[in-house]
Amino acid sequence: MPTLQLALIALLLVACGAAIAQHRWPFVGWLLSTLLGASLHLLAPTVEPLLPAPDLAYFAGLPPLLFASAWQLNGRLARTQLSLVLLLATVGVALSSAAIASAVAYLSPLALTDGLWLGAALAAISPGFIRPLLLASGVPRYLSALLTAEGALSQLVAAAGFSAIATLITPDRPELTAWPLLVRTLATTGLGGMLIGVGSGLLLYSGLRAAKQQPYIQVTLSLAVVWLVFGLAASLQVSGAIAVVLLGLVTSWLATAGLSPSNRELLAQLWAYLDYSIGALACLFAGWAAAAQFQSLDAGLTFVWLLLLVVGAGAIARLLATYLLVPLVNSLRQVTPLDWRVQTLLWAGGTRSPVALVLLLSLESVGEPSRNLLLAVALAVLLLTTALSRASLGNLARYLELTPPSLAARVERLQAQLTAKREALRQFSDLERFKPWTGTVVDAIAQDYTEAIYHTEQSLTSIWVDRRLPAYDLRQVLWLQALSIEMMGYRYLYDRGLLSEPVLAKLELRVTLRRDAVLLDFMPPPFFTLRTQSWQLGLAQWLRASRWERRARQQATLTKYEADAAIACVCAQVAQTLQRSIEDKTIGAAIAQECAAAYREDSQVANRNLAAAASQDPAQVSRHQRQIVQRVAALGEQDALEQLVRDGTLSADLARALRTWTF
Repeated sequence: MPTLQLALIALLLVACGAAIAQHRWPFVGWLLSTLLGASLHLLAPTVEPLLPAPDLAYFAGLPPLLFASAWQLNGRLARTQLSLVLLLATVGVALSSAAIASAVAYLSPLALTDGLWLGAALAAISPGFIRPLLLASGVPRYLSALLTAEGALSQLVAAAGFSAIATLITPDRPELTAWPLLVRTLATTGLGGMLIGVGSGLLLYSGLRAAKQQPYIQVTLSLAVVWLVFGLAASLQVSGAIAVVLLGLVTSWLATAGLSPSNRELLAQLWAYLDYSIGALACLFAGWAAAAQFQSLDAGLTFVWLLLLVVGAGAIARLLATYLLVPLVNSLRQVTPLDWRVQTLLWAGGTRSPVALVLLLSLESVGEPSRNLLLAVALAVLLLTTALSRASLGNLARYLELTPPSLAARVERLQAQLTAKREALRQFSDLERFKPWTGTVVDAIAQDYTEAIYHTEQSLTSIWVDRRLPAYDLRQVLWLQALSIEMMGYRYLYDRGLLSEPVLAKLELRVTLRRDAVLLDFMPPPFFTLRTQSWQLGLAQWLRASRWERRARQQATLTKYEADAAIACVCAQVAQTLQRSIEDKTIGAAIAQECAAAYREDSQVANRNLAAAASQDPAQVSRHQRQIVQRVAALGEQDALEQLVRDGTLSADLARALRTWTF
């Protein structure tokens, strides 16, 4: 087999291995890929032809990284901090790029253009690495959404800035050195990229919806469309980065309500894998280039000095951006300000992205020695910031008291054990119908589980009545547990068809915001009225399309009716659960009474909204109820058909035909 094919297969295996390692042990995959690339430098005559050409690195590596970050963005949660996200992703990125470029240009032997390349590339932040760390540490969800959104947009701004620098210093287009023409060209490319991104996002979503029963077609379609859109934008001389990011944002936003959870999970896993794999391959090639740079002591000293400059300038710029922009946003918004703890965590979350390596690998206008040096510095900054974030971000969040108290993890573990053991005991009762499993063996094991359940219940009770534990921590833990019960109640209604997925997403956002408020010491948390006015209604009003406006308004009232009905039902059940716990003396009355009263008040508010809707338009409420009942019935028929297919009593083709006739 030719050497090229063997090398490509080897690179594919490296990407797979690095993705597995990165998924299990974050940061390890990139480090191993870097060491492998540096080791391969010993075989330079063989490996050198396999380094990606600049155009190939740009076209193959950049689109999946941008699309993956846009796909995993929680748009509903990030929208609550939209002004801060936009400022950090524009002003913050510009400040970081300018600081790095100035430090490199004036304090190192490199030229200003090299500093511009390095500053623009290193402005990108990695959302795919930061988000799992923050979610695992238990910080407020809006913080993880804020950093994820900042990372996605900073990658876009970095890629667009990189292209703008390339346009500015292009030797064969001197007319672009005039600022009016340059601004006009950049505005045209940006607007064209937006139009292509939004249009292709709508088309991709339509294709995913059409193939909703065939997930592998969805995977293939999404892969093809991402690279097709990037290539189409490049051929039309508009911004491919903007097109791909908007493609990801539009598709993920629509897919939240239009695709099943299993389909969304499959697509999320695909793009997370590509994110890890391309990052690992970029580290491999950058490791080879970094090893090529260290040929003499002077080169090593230049690298160390440049690394110190870049890290220092980037840290100072991040510090200034965080501690200047966040207070500015606090002064302009009529909401709870973000305090110094949040600002500190934002400053520490500036982990650099593999997008920087892909952009530097695509450089054509610099010589190989300069490109190798830039790649070596960018790789070192990437690995250093990643290692520091991995080691310190969770501890910093706990030190700043932005995570649930340790008592919450203990209560959560005991409740999980209690639920699992009760389910196991219920399974034993089902065995009584079968003769081979009756008798002393089952009774003995069931007795062990009964004793384990008793001891677990006693452990939980001892926590709530322990006077040595801080009352504040117990109060916070109780609110967090009540919110978890509330969320389980909404998901139960969704599984039964009483809630549509868009309404479930809004209620999940409501619970998330209330949980974040509890973590930030607001107890009881605010009620948070749901936003039911959709963008379709606003667009219909602006276009004066009466029929479309009427349909959108009916959908908005249905959404509000479903949400109020769910809140009234679930909050009443949570209050009853807390009241039973008080009566059973498993929770302190003083701690739980406030929480139960707040949930009863929430249920009463929702019931008043339902009564007001029924008095204003009884016919419309009747239609809403009819739609909900029809959805429950349709879901029941669908579940029955799927069960018949699993049992083998109905063919899949006939079940598909019956679903088509029924639904």
